[in-house]
Amino acid sequence: MLRTFRYSLLLILISGFLLISGFLADALAAPDKRVALVIGNATYAHITALNKPSYDARKMAEVLRSMQFDVMLVTDATKSQLEDLAQKFRAGLKGADVGFFFYSGHGFQTNRADQQHPVNHIVPVDFKVDDGNSLPATLALDVIIDALKREARVGFIFMDACRSDPQLTAASERLASGTRAVTIARGFSPINVASDRQPTARQKSAKGPAGLLIAYATDPGNVAFEGDKGQFSPFTGSLVKHLATPGLSAAEIMGRVSAEVSTETLGQQTPWNVSSLTAGTYRFVAAPPAPIASPSSATKSGAAPARNNLPPNVGVGVGGGL
Repeated sequence: MLRTFRYSLLLILISGFLLISGFLADALAAPDKRVALVIGNATYAHITALNKPSYDARKMAEVLRSMQFDVMLVTDATKSQLEDLAQKFRAGLKGADVGFFFYSGHGFQTNRADQQHPVNHIVPVDFKVDDGNSLPATLALDVIIDALKREARVGFIFMDACRSDPQLTAASERLASGTRAVTIARGFSPINVASDRQPTARQKSAKGPAGLLIAYATDPGNVAFEGDKGQFSPFTGSLVKHLATPGLSAAEIMGRVSAEVSTETLGQQTPWNVSSLTAGTYRFVAAPPAPIASPSSATKSGAAPARNNLPPNVGVGVGGGL
């Protein structure tokens, strides 16, 4: 009896020591530097105005700030403002552990003979589709991708764009029949997230997930819906619901989002993502510590092991890992 009591007391002391050590390590460790740029474009002057991007952006900024992100939030950005924001974002990312970009608004891809790959475009509110030089009047998503690849250890891009617009469709037909060999296509094109540069010394020594994850509100070439219900679009509404869930990886979050959006839109819209090998394993909020076993349960033989109550990674197979 005395031996059992001593053994139980020893277990309690060891568990307490390990718990206190964990708390001290967390307290002494430098927190991640987290930087985010959030843009919501709704009040377009020359193409179809949208209803929800400003609400999407404000809610996303609120959730990110709750997760200790330094957030730049802008709604209804013009082309000059987009360029300025991209420069500020790159500067803010220097030395960042986590970079996060969110955009809600109009977007499209272009295919040109002189492009190495289709280019995805973020559309400012002063965009004029009838201008003879309309394509440079947008911000290429490549600018954001390059900043995240070069400056952050792990980066995330969430694009709630690709809303349908009849004027963009008409412009595509005009350009395709013209002499500039340009096609404006609805939706976004998939992007290779593999880096074409050598990692920095800091990235080589960093522990934990690295690389880039890009998530789209819908699959390549398709359009996203604003939705008839609620204040937010289907994609953003689901994303802000799950983003701060403790213990969920980015891949698991996207799995839940994809399933919910597909159900809400009756299968007409399925979010899609592509990521590097480890970016999808990143957890925005750490899992809560496991409860300390009581002495009585610790000494019982044949006790059933603790079960993992988190759902399986339903995100497996959504998008592709490169």
